[in-house]
Amino acid sequence: MDVRYSLREYYPGNKELSREIYAFLTENGLNPDGEVEYSVAIEDNGSIIATGSYLKNVIKFVAIAPSHRSEGLLAAIMTPLVRHIAEAGENRIFIYTSPDKRLMFKDMGFFPVSETPDVLLLENRKDGLSEWLKDIKAETNAKFDQINKAENIGCIVMNCDPFTKGHRYLIERASAESDLLHIFILSSGGTFSPEDRYSMVVAGTADLTNIARHRASDYLVSPATFPTYFIKAKGRTTEVACALDIKIFTDIIAPELGIKKRFAGTEPYCSVTAEYNRMMSVYLPQHGIDFIEIPRFEYGGRAVSASEVRNLYKQKRWNKIKDLVYYTTYDIMKKMNSPHP
Repeated sequence: MDVRYSLREYYPGNKELSREIYAFLTENGLNPDGEVEYSVAIEDNGSIIATGSYLKNVIKFVAIAPSHRSEGLLAAIMTPLVRHIAEAGENRIFIYTSPDKRLMFKDMGFFPVSETPDVLLLENRKDGLSEWLKDIKAETNAKFDQINKAENIGCIVMNCDPFTKGHRYLIERASAESDLLHIFILSSGGTFSPEDRYSMVVAGTADLTNIARHRASDYLVSPATFPTYFIKAKGRTTEVACALDIKIFTDIIAPELGIKKRFAGTEPYCSVTAEYNRMMSVYLPQHGIDFIEIPRFEYGGRAVSASEVRNLYKQKRWNKIKDLVYYTTYDIMKKMNSPHP
């Protein structure tokens, strides 16, 4: 990097500096909507000429001013971003960018996972997705001797934050319509930790014998494949994010696992999830996968909502919580809140 330039770190809490980065990204044709944990910028006499940010393990909002793109500034931007992510304990690093940036990031050691006309997802591991799918198949084979003979294989991708009676109802319905049902529990975001949510699903489905439960990793509805799900943005950003997540599922995950059905509950509350369901209903059948949308379970004339349970949980309104969550979840939540000796 030219000695005339200076490198500065930016944090979301510094609103003035965040506005500077936002303005620079907008000027360079990017739509910088969404959260970041950390940003870095290269400045020339106080003016930003290059910048990049990350959220969790996803690098995004990387831009270099056109007049400085031949100066090797990308490495100077990427080095602190990668270092910070690694120091946070993340060994899988993703880049969410436009398809025309493929070669630029390939030279930085990143490999394409999937792309649409609008967005390209790259990873710092060449075979990250295939290795994850090998693990999924191995843990499924360990529980189901006849997995290779199963033809009617279904799938649900769930947040379960926390596991409600609605989740249980959806799983029961999908289980009854499948020989083998994969349940992928999301591992990003949430009020309850990924391990707590996974434990809730295991406890709440222990009596169902044709279910394989998995931690969803970064390849299904994560900040890498579907950032809009977590920022709840509106407009075409939702469509773009949905398209990438669905493409990874239809092109790679479903064929590898033999999935022929994907189940989801109807969504009366969240516009992002409702749009995701709509797009699955269009694109999944084009790839030979049935999309089955099951009416949401209701209690007291209203669809059961995990977000409502989370609000009740903050208020410690246990009597109302008990009406909405599966009994095993209620027991887990009570234990989590009991005083420890």
